[in-house]
Amino acid sequence: MANTAPRFLFDVTKSRRQRHHSGLNRVSQKLLEHLSGRTDIDLRKVRWSVFRRSYIDVESRESIGRGTSSDRFFTPETFSFRERLFCESWMRRFRGTSAVVFHDAIPYFHPNTTWPKSVKRFPHWFRGLNLYDKVFFVSEQSRLDAANVSRGYVIEPITGPLFPLGGDYLTRKPVRNPSGKFTLVHVGIIEPRKGHDVLLGACEELWSAGNDFKLVLLGRANPHFGKGILDRIEQLQSSGRDIIHEKSVRDDGLADWHSKASLTVSPSRAEGFGLPVMESLWAGCPVVSSRQPCLEFLPTLKGVRVLEDISVNSLVAAIRPLMEDYALLKELSEEVAEATLPTWDACVDNLLQELG
Repeated sequence: MANTAPRFLFDVTKSRRQRHHSGLNRVSQKLLEHLSGRTDIDLRKVRWSVFRRSYIDVESRESIGRGTSSDRFFTPETFSFRERLFCESWMRRFRGTSAVVFHDAIPYFHPNTTWPKSVKRFPHWFRGLNLYDKVFFVSEQSRLDAANVSRGYVIEPITGPLFPLGGDYLTRKPVRNPSGKFTLVHVGIIEPRKGHDVLLGACEELWSAGNDFKLVLLGRANPHFGKGILDRIEQLQSSGRDIIHEKSVRDDGLADWHSKASLTVSPSRAEGFGLPVMESLWAGCPVVSSRQPCLEFLPTLKGVRVLEDISVNSLVAAIRPLMEDYALLKELSEEVAEATLPTWDACVDNLLQELG
């Protein structure tokens, strides 16, 4: 029997080729997982084909062409139409409803420490947002950033609905019983924006004060701006400090580290959402974090200690009591189980409702 549900065309042009597990790729992966179980849509993974000048179905290799009025095209990917030859013409001809996700404006506000290709792409990508029927924002901060960028470029404001992400990368919250050495975990690309200077500075101070703990860094390094941080990590390792750096982890590896972690630490200076914080809470692991946008979607900050400012002193002041008093850490860990957290299913429900 033919599927009569409307086609949902999900763009995987970039994510199907990339092997690293960036935040954008994780968002794409989780949305696909939770859309795949829906019976009210006919989910199709599509990729751009320059040769056909059209998106094509990844499995059937069928060209989408102009599509139909009931089609829904959705891309969580960041690209400019200059990068996809003829794609702008296709978008203008597309007869269905098109939508894109606005994750952040970090290339605009932090150009000196962001991948040069992302900085170069951003103005063209941002101006191309007005070709989509809907723009989804992952947080109020991302929506505010888009408004400020619009003023900076002197163009009409880009507006649209909120699109809070999930965080339930595990099927359930595990019962956590971390044992052994106190362990701090940081998840994210190694670059200045993520606050590694503050994190490593705080850890040096805590080690020098006699605290015995492990620091685990999960994420690849920015090849343009991560070398200085990598050098500092290697110097600390050479001096005998207990630091582990893994460049890439999948869900099972991330879950394993979350189960061993005493705390997840995230002193990031800028985020569009802050997925690692939300995923840590879903894994049952308490968090010490800067005030990131994802926190706006928590009814209460259970299981989270928010930094007063992003500094070594502030981070040390937040971590040290939890490191030196197990009762305080246990209390914070117990709060996590009580927290009400956003889910990917709710995210998908929101997406389909907004697209109609």
